Amino acid sequence: MRGTKHISQLGKERLQNEAAALRFIRRISNIPVPILYGAFKVDDSFMLITDIGGVVLKVLSEDEKSVVRTEVEQNIATLRGIKSDTIGGPSGIVLPPYRVMRPSDRD
Repeated sequence: MRGTKHISQLGKERLQNEAAALRFIRRISNIPVPILYGAFKVDDSFMLITDIGGVVLKVLSEDEKSVVRTEVEQNIATLRGIKSDTIGGPSGIVLPPYRVMRPSDRD
């Protein structure tokens, strides 16, 4: 298996939500998102296997970077336009932001 292994410290629910978000964005838009090959539980772990092609920005010319910048701006506008009548992410799970869940210096 190629790529980088990431072990999430935030729980299987976050990865389930990420998998659902990838499926959702692919279904409703033309935004390029990683291909989701699998999202499954193995023993006490939850695994998300994805892949996406691309190039490193530093190898692009300034004109090519300008095209990428425009595409990213369009993708952000598309994402901002997505509305929902329900609370929670695409998986239906409500996940508080990490900064809310982590211990503070005052704890």
